[in-house]
Amino acid sequence: MSTPPDPSSPVERRLATILVADVFGYSRMMGEDEERTVRTLRGHRAVFDDLLKTYRGRVFNTAGDAILAEFPSAVDAVRCATEIQSALRTRNEQLPETHRMWFRIGINLGDVIVQDGDLLGDGVNIAARIEAATEPGGVCISGSVYDQIQNKLSLTFRQLPEQSFKNIAQTVRTFALNGDAPPVARPAPRASWLPRAAAKAGIAAAVVLAGAAWWFWRDHEAHQAEAAQAAARAAHQAAEQARATEAAQKEAKLAADLLAAKEALARSESAQAAAESAQREAKLAAELRAAQDALRPQAAAPPAAPVAGAPHAIDRYDGLYTGKLCKTIRDGTPRCWTVRLTAQHGVLTASWTPRSSAARAHATGKIAVDGAATLTLDAYDATGAPIKGRMTGRWDNNALTFAGVWDDGATGNATLTWTPEAAAGAPGPRAARAAARAERTEPRRN
Repeated sequence: MSTPPDPSSPVERRLATILVADVFGYSRMMGEDEERTVRTLRGHRAVFDDLLKTYRGRVFNTAGDAILAEFPSAVDAVRCATEIQSALRTRNEQLPETHRMWFRIGINLGDVIVQDGDLLGDGVNIAARIEAATEPGGVCISGSVYDQIQNKLSLTFRQLPEQSFKNIAQTVRTFALNGDAPPVARPAPRASWLPRAAAKAGIAAAVVLAGAAWWFWRDHEAHQAEAAQAAARAAHQAAEQARATEAAQKEAKLAADLLAAKEALARSESAQAAAESAQREAKLAAELRAAQDALRPQAAAPPAAPVAGAPHAIDRYDGLYTGKLCKTIRDGTPRCWTVRLTAQHGVLTASWTPRSSAARAHATGKIAVDGAATLTLDAYDATGAPIKGRMTGRWDNNALTFAGVWDDGATGNATLTWTPEAAAGAPGPRAARAAARAERTEPRRN
């Protein structure tokens, strides 16, 4: 789980060239054949990623079939886009027509906000809107990019009508690259079945009838023209609404895919950390057993039977401990809580109330006869969300010291010091008597 950004920190902004690309008809292709679509996308992405590296592009976000990249130069971004479309056109020519996969690419130069390596703001949103309005296999750029590449590239662009995009206050100048879209099969013209003379006669008759009808039906024609204009306006509004709906669905899909990717990454990192911790604990336990076996005499007398009513050796650690439980956040600042921990018959328990949540946090663990101890923490982060922590430690010189990690990747440590009932720095009466009895009942070592 990532630590949320500090609201008081300054916002970082910069000017960047943003390239946004996605696959036209990706959902339809996945519905027809998922495995074939994924294999085709992998091959196209390999070409895409190689050319991004060549032109110093940096991918700052991906979700499904969409790619968002940043370039330090508008010229490099346009060169990269044209070479990508050319290379992908060559790959598509080797595939059946129904299996071909076409990217749409939009490019914008604008001001962006930088947050944890990701880029946000209108500079990114305009590039995404331009991409959604681009023809499959084509490249479309904003006016700000066009102003930067004029007279620098041997490419020709045609100016499109100014676009009004959703949630963008001003209209945007757009330019399409000439000759970048794939060829579209056009239907052959129908052959006329009428003889030329009949056609001429029909045209003449139509002219006469149209002239006569104009006198009688001029009002009707006017009404039809008004109806046609109204229908055209309605069709235009419907098309704009459909485009806005498609853009909103794409945004929602991008956000959902990005969230799922981040959660999967967090889960994999947490599982890896837990596995590494378990391996370290097993290795230390094996080394401890080996050291104990080496110290044990080869021909020792059988250990004496335990005295009836004598306490277990583990009870020497019984008592109350108090200390600081800390968590180091990303900026290196520690957050600490005062925690009182109870040890009884080898079982460790504690509870406290963190500042970030009204719910109680808990810790449970065990301590072995040799003083090795473990703790599992159930607490809450700065936003109040539940997190877990795992710590290992030892009892030494009347104190328990722990160190470990939290599931969100922050380091944690705890120094819990024995709280005696008698003089400070000395074990309590119960602990001292238990330790003495345990020492008398344990086998003596040479």
